[in-house]
Amino acid sequence: ANWQDAIKYKMADFTGAGLPAGSKIQESVALIFADLAQDVNEALSAAMEQHPNAQVIFTGHSLGGAYATMFALDAGIEGSKVYTYGAPRIGNRAFAGFVEQAFGANYFRVVHGLDAVAHLPAMNMDGIFDKAKALNVIKAKLNEKIAALKSKLSWKILDKVKALNVDKSTEMVADNFIHAGAEIWLHDGTVKVCPKVNGE
Repeated sequence: ANWQDAIKYKMADFTGAGLPAGSKIQESVALIFADLAQDVNEALSAAMEQHPNAQVIFTGHSLGGAYATMFALDAGIEGSKVYTYGAPRIGNRAFAGFVEQAFGANYFRVVHGLDAVAHLPAMNMDGIFDKAKALNVIKAKLNEKIAALKSKLSWKILDKVKALNVDKSTEMVADNFIHAGAEIWLHDGTVKVCPKVNGE
């Protein structure tokens, strides 16, 4: 995903995959999920027929982590687990709450502390989407990467970061993008667990 497009997330009402009324997810995720759901369900059903006692684990990286969550919800297989790595936030509080109810301790969201994708869209402390904060998160994460990878990073990226202007007319959207459960942060050899309430 283009990091400049990451702040253009749009929410869409979505009650597929067994989600309750009031659930909203990122619009493009909803569209692609709807397009792929039948094929994924057919393949999963065929696999479950061949291996009826198998432990089912859904996993994905980045946007694949978002889809892993959606397909796991849609399948509704009791005892299944979900592991996402570097996945963006894709749903509102109703969505996150439903994910937590569905999987409980079987839902694992693993992110790297410097991965901007996993921390977008940026939220303020009240769980409200903040466009200016999103841009600042992108700039901060990229500046940290620049400092760590000076010799390997393209100067074109550095120029884009320096040229990025924060729109002062901050777009604040209530009840927007929040991750389900706790995030497991990995950074510099340390592990930190962050609850969803702080919007980090």
